[in-house]
Amino acid sequence: MGASDHFENSYLDPQHVGPIAASLTHWVAVTPSDDDLPFRPRAVLVAVAGALDATGRDSAGAAVRGVLPLLAEGMWHPLRPDKIHATGTTATGVWIGE
Repeated sequence: MGASDHFENSYLDPQHVGPIAASLTHWVAVTPSDDDLPFRPRAVLVAVAGALDATGRDSAGAAVRGVLPLLAEGMWHPLRPDKIHATGTTATGVWIGE
């Protein structure tokens, strides 16, 4: 099923210009695990740089898992995962925002 996506129908064009680029209004710290995130974020932040093992969705809605080898710390990355896995994630202080 995946995490709930409050912005599923908010994309106006392939460049994601519009609501997805607007300021975040809600953010929470998360602990990487194999469980769905509490919501599908518009962005992910890490306090300490490292790899992020995540599952998201392709354009057909199928689950796709991959490891981003190095996320920079202290900035919001425009990622929309359903899960952030503990195995393979070395970044710490993970936050998600919508």
